[in-house]
Amino acid sequence: MNYTPQEYEQLAAKAGQDAHQRLSALVGNAAFGGMTPEAQRKAIQKAIEVARKGARGESAAKGLPMLPPTVASKHTPPPPPPGFKMD
Repeated sequence: MNYTPQEYEQLAAKAGQDAHQRLSALVGNAAFGGMTPEAQRKAIQKAIEVARKGARGESAAKGLPMLPPTVASKHTPPPPPPGFKMD
């Protein structure tokens, strides 16, 4: 996908803000500390991926392709790996 520099900057800002919120919630959860480093890495990676996809979905109003609503509307951190519980 080709974005203008202004569109890319707006997309990056939105994705960054959303990723920050998701990562803060994820890392601030007690269950995160009990995860293996690999599980933590995957959870962080997933949170960033969801934030980026959500930002791309919001850019559809500017004529860019829209993601399916199930992807674009996720506003919660990813679930913990099996065996862990988030309170």
